[in-house]
Amino acid sequence: MKILRICTTLLALLMFAPICFAQSGMESKGTKNSSAAMSGDEAKIIAAEQQIMEAIKNRKPENFKALVDQNGTVMSPQGAMRVSDVMNEIFNPATTITEYRMEDAKVMMVNKNAAMLTYKSISAATMNGKTESETSYDSTLWVKRNGKWMAMFHQSTPTKAPPVNMEAK
Repeated sequence: MKILRICTTLLALLMFAPICFAQSGMESKGTKNSSAAMSGDEAKIIAAEQQIMEAIKNRKPENFKALVDQNGTVMSPQGAMRVSDVMNEIFNPATTITEYRMEDAKVMMVNKNAAMLTYKSISAATMNGKTESETSYDSTLWVKRNGKWMAMFHQSTPTKAPPVNMEAK
């Protein structure tokens, strides 16, 4: 009975979400997020996220700190962690990042001072002589304080490798 109630609630939310988003102005601006379709804040948020990625790739913690609240939260395999507690890991001198970029960026404005950015990230790095690459789906919560957008929360979910087709071998 409890599962049925949860399913019914989820179904109702899915049915009414487009109506609620349309009334509140929270609808997405489309899948391409072209400059013409984006608001000024949406474009600023995407540009700021790219600046964070560049700061990490180019090993510039001061640029990173200018855009990310150090009391914010990063979700990791170990759970929720404060940004200030993971700075040494993010800027580990034993790591060389060769690629770090985003694709399919979309901004959902929650209100005039909060927005959620979602995108696919592609990265490659060498750490302690071992090269790794990863594709993930990321989200960052941005909050505007005193006219400036700051990243407050970030999570990244790695994609799984496609299953191996044993019959094709």
